Amino acid sequence: MKPSIRAGLGCAASVCLTAFMIMAGCGSPGGGGAPSSDSAQIENNAGAAVQKPPLAGYQYDWSHRHLIFSRPRTEAAARRIRQDPRYRIQQAWRARQARAGSTDAYMQSLDALAQQLAAARTLPVLPPLKWGLPAPGIKKIPVGAWGESLNTIINNPNGNSTYPAKFSFTSSASCSDWVAFTLPIPGSPSQFNIFAFKNLYTATCGGPTLKFTYDLSASGGPLVGSPVISALGDQLAFIEGSPTATLHVLKYADLTASPTPTFPNPMPTAILPTCGTAPCRKSVTYSGAATSLSAPFYDYTNGQDTAYVTDDNSTVWAISSVFGGTPQIKTGWRNGISVNINTALKLTAPVYDSTSQNVFFADSSGNLYYVRTTNTAAGTCKGSASGAPCLGDTPATLACTGNGTPQACCTGLKTGCNGLKVSSTNRPIIEPVIVDSSTEKVFVFSNGNPNTNSGSSVVQTDVTLSVLNVASIGAGSSNVIHSGAFDNNYFTNPVTGHLYVCGQDAGNIPQLYAFGFTNSPTNGTMTTTPVTGSPIQLATAAAKCSPLTENYDGTTDRLFVSVTAGCPASGSSSSGCVESFNITSGFPSLTTPPYSINYSQSSVLGTSSGAAGIIIDNTTGTANQMNMYFETQNAGSACAAYSGGTISGDSCAVSLTQSSLN
Repeated sequence: MKPSIRAGLGCAASVCLTAFMIMAGCGSPGGGGAPSSDSAQIENNAGAAVQKPPLAGYQYDWSHRHLIFSRPRTEAAARRIRQDPRYRIQQAWRARQARAGSTDAYMQSLDALAQQLAAARTLPVLPPLKWGLPAPGIKKIPVGAWGESLNTIINNPNGNSTYPAKFSFTSSASCSDWVAFTLPIPGSPSQFNIFAFKNLYTATCGGPTLKFTYDLSASGGPLVGSPVISALGDQLAFIEGSPTATLHVLKYADLTASPTPTFPNPMPTAILPTCGTAPCRKSVTYSGAATSLSAPFYDYTNGQDTAYVTDDNSTVWAISSVFGGTPQIKTGWRNGISVNINTALKLTAPVYDSTSQNVFFADSSGNLYYVRTTNTAAGTCKGSASGAPCLGDTPATLACTGNGTPQACCTGLKTGCNGLKVSSTNRPIIEPVIVDSSTEKVFVFSNGNPNTNSGSSVVQTDVTLSVLNVASIGAGSSNVIHSGAFDNNYFTNPVTGHLYVCGQDAGNIPQLYAFGFTNSPTNGTMTTTPVTGSPIQLATAAAKCSPLTENYDGTTDRLFVSVTAGCPASGSSSSGCVESFNITSGFPSLTTPPYSINYSQSSVLGTSSGAAGIIIDNTTGTANQMNMYFETQNAGSACAAYSGGTISGDSCAVSLTQSSLN
C-alpha cells in the first residue's frame, strides 16, 4: 500500500500535500506568520502509523540550489512539479514578502506581485567605485555583521563549495532561526567539525549564540560536502568521507550549560553511538571506498525519507529511513549503481529530479550520468540492464556539435565509456549539476570544454542526456569552476532570464559571464553567446571564485560571489573579498549608472581570504535582516572567539548583511 496522509491536516490536502512540506502554507505562506502547527499521520507499507510531524518551518541547504523550478509553461506541468515539496519550499524562499491567505493563492499571486514591483520600483543609484581604489571603511566590523572563529584553518582541497544549512521557523526574522556549518576536517576532543548558531540577527537578537557544537568524526575522517536538514528541523544528515563513506544523522540538543559554554567546546563522539534522546547519532557506512565530493540529496516527498549519495569508486547509492528510522541502503541499491568503467572515479554529489525520476551526477574524468530510479523514469537502461534502478543510457542519436565530436559523444555501446562527455578529458567536475525540474534541463560547470578540449565551459543537456549545448566561459582552465546562479527573471519566465557563471581568462583571472535563453528548439534552451557586456573581470589577479548566489528581495535582484585574491577594491593582488552586483536591470555595468558593485573586504571578518558557498536567509525589507552566511577560506582572519575577544589566524563562520557590503 502506498504511503497515505490521514486525518490531522487543518487545511485542504490540495494545499498541504504532505507532512513534509516545509511551508507556512496552511496558514499565511510568505506573509510573516509561523507555519501551521497542524500535522499529518503517515502510514508505512504495512499500514502502521510511523510518524506525525508538524509543519515546522523552512529549511535551505546546498540541494535547494541544485534542483530548481522555473515557471512551468502549462497547467499540466504546474500540477506535476507541485507534487514535489521542494517546489513549494522554493516559492516560499523566493517571495518571502508576499502575503496571501492560502498556499494556492500565494502561488497565484507571484506573477502579479512581480509585475507590480517591476512597474513601481526605483533603482538605487550607488556611488561609483573605481577599480584599484580601497573601499571605504573596510577595517571596521560592518553593522549587523559577525564572524566567529572556526578554531582552525580551512583550505578545502576540493574547492570552496561547502555550504551552511539554514532553518527558519517563520518567513520573517526570528531569534530561534539557526544556521549550521560542517568543516572538511577530522574532529577531535579539542576541535568541533559541526556546529550551529541561533540569535542570528544582531539588531533584534543581539548577535550569535551557540546552539550546538560537536565532533562527529566516528572514524577520524573529515566531514565532506554540505549538511541537509530534516523536515522538522530537529536533525541533520551529512557525510564522513574516509576511510569509508558514511552517512551520519545527528539529532542535536541545544546547549543549556551554565555558565555560557566556551566556543569551541566540542562534544566527544563517545556519547553519540545510538539515537534516542538527543543528542545522539545514527549512521550507515554505505561504501567500502572513501568519498571526497558527496553530500546527501534528500527526497522530502511523503513516505520516501531517502537520501542519495556517491563515493570515489564510481558508484551512486540510495539510503532509506534517513530521519524517520534506522538508515540503511535502500532495497535495490545493495551494491550501489556503478558507472561500469574500470577506473575508480570520484563522483559529485547527486541531484534527484522527481519529474524525470532520475538521479544526476558527474565524475572526475569529465562525464555526466543519470540513474533511473523507477521503471517509469525518463530514458532507458544502459546496455543489457533491465529494471530499475539502473544506469541510464545516452541515445545513439545524440546531437553533438563541435570539434570534439565524436569524442564528446559517449553514446550507445561505444567501448570504454558511459554517460555524456561534458568536459575535457580528465578535467574533474567537482560541483553537483543544476537541474531545472520545470524545463527538464541539466547544467554542468567545469574547467574543461567537451568541444575544444581547452578552456572552461557551462554545458546544458536534458534529462536523458540527448543533447549537448556548450557555452565557453573563457580560455583559462587552471581553477575549478563552481556552479552558477539564475536571476529572478529566469524563475518568472526562462526566456526573459539569465544564467550567471564565473569563468576565467587565459591568465586564470575570474570573469563574470551571463547567458540568455530561448524557446527554440525547446523551452529554456541556453544561448551559447554571452549577453552584451559579458564578461567583466571580477579580480585583478589570478584567483578562485566561490559558487554564485542570487537573491531577490521583492525589489532588487542581487548576485553574490567571492574571489580569493585580486579584489578590485584593494591595491593588493593577494587580498580577496565578497562582491555584490545589482542585476535587477540585467548584466551589471562598471561604467554606466547605476554602478552595481559593492564589496566586503573586512580582515576583521575574514572576508579578505575569500568565501565558500554562500546562502541567503530572510528578506524582510530591512537590510540589516537580509543575512548571508558562509565559511571563509585559508588563514589570516581575526574573528571573534565565542568566549570574548578575537582569535587570529583562523578561518571564520561569517554573517554579512547587504548593508555591510561597502
